[in-house]
Amino acid sequence: PNEICTETMMTYHGRRNEDTFLKQVKFLYAGAEEYIATGGDCGCLYIWHKKSGRLLRRMQADAYTVNALAPHPFLPLIATSGIDSDVKVWDSTAEQEERPYQDKVKVP
Repeated sequence: PNEICTETMMTYHGRRNEDTFLKQVKFLYAGAEEYIATGGDCGCLYIWHKKSGRLLRRMQADAYTVNALAPHPFLPLIATSGIDSDVKVWDSTAEQEERPYQDKVKVP
């Protein structure tokens, strides 16, 4: 009845997590495709293909560390925040040279 899961279903490699802790990990959905996203201590946002585990995107999203991310509930947008004073919104369908979706929103 209350069994504890002891087997890892999939492992995603390629990010650095040595300086800080508590990075959010989120599932992203685009049609029938599923992805996994999280931040790293290098200031990058990472996105993997959920089934294959292939790292699809590594993009600079913070000057220091990306600790939090929030996918939009139905648009292909992702908000990121970290140690710098900015919250950024990204278009997850953009080409490899990433640009924030809108101007930076300054946090007071």
